Amino acid sequence: MTASIENSTCLKLFGLKKYFLDFVELYNNNYFPKVILISGNKGIGKFTLAFHLVNYFLSTKTKYEYDLKNMMINKESDYFGNILNGTNENLVHIKNDNEKKTTIDEIRNIKKKFNSSLMNRKPRFTIIDDVELLSKNIANSLLKFIEEPSENNYFILVNNNRYELLETIKSRAIEFKIFINNNEKKDILKKLIQYYDINIDIPEDFQDFDTPGMILNLDKNLKKLNISINDSFYNSASILLKDYKKNKNQFSLECLNFLIEINLRKKLNNSESDLIKLIDYKNNIIKLIHNFKKFNLSSGTVLEYIKEHKEYAT
Repeated sequence: MTASIENSTCLKLFGLKKYFLDFVELYNNNYFPKVILISGNKGIGKFTLAFHLVNYFLSTKTKYEYDLKNMMINKESDYFGNILNGTNENLVHIKNDNEKKTTIDEIRNIKKKFNSSLMNRKPRFTIIDDVELLSKNIANSLLKFIEEPSENNYFILVNNNRYELLETIKSRAIEFKIFINNNEKKDILKKLIQYYDINIDIPEDFQDFDTPGMILNLDKNLKKLNISINDSFYNSASILLKDYKKNKNQFSLECLNFLIEINLRKKLNNSESDLIKLIDYKNNIIKLIHNFKKFNLSSGTVLEYIKEHKEYAT
């Protein structure tokens, strides 16, 4: 468990302004739920939205308030600085991922923290990212804590819709579903690229395949492994499967699925392509990748299938 935030470059919120203002209105009118569940595809900015909300709430009526006009956190804010260095008593941040899961000790530490008194009169927030990855035992332990939050304590649960969320968690929270369309995806990605001066190799034609955050991470991982989307699909798949096997890098499998989609789109642009066969190919290879990960199998079966169906891979 950590109260620090790894990404210190999330000063500006791109998109999701309507959702942000709706939450602010709820809070200002004392209707903000004690436990909220923010659900939506990974990479659309749900955690960044939650992070900005917390900074807005904590910096209200201080010298360096949140810049609502430009949807930006004031980096001079003491609250923001303390959040980044992990010393802010008003925020607890728990991040789950496929390599590191929340433990019982971390839940116990939250309970101890919430039983202690705050030095200020500001509310205290716990953001649990990737809440769908919580194990049943951890979720049950957490439930005992969030069923009746004390007066000034709030929980923000971030759900990426990648795995089925335990119904017991869902039933204790007020769910808000976040959605962005393809035009919004492209607009947010373009602004992120400009704002942070990022160069990405993924062509614009393929940038609507996934969310802005995922596109940036996919591009970063492909560059790290020296893979171009124009490389041989077989060779790229071999590198990505090997990287996952060695480092358990989830983004390598994300990249592989992304390259599958790109290959299929290229084939679909060919009027002679058989749509049914393409769909079968996609479903079969995705199933093989799933089994490769789930059962820790050799990459040979996946690569052999790609080789046998090279007419579908550029």
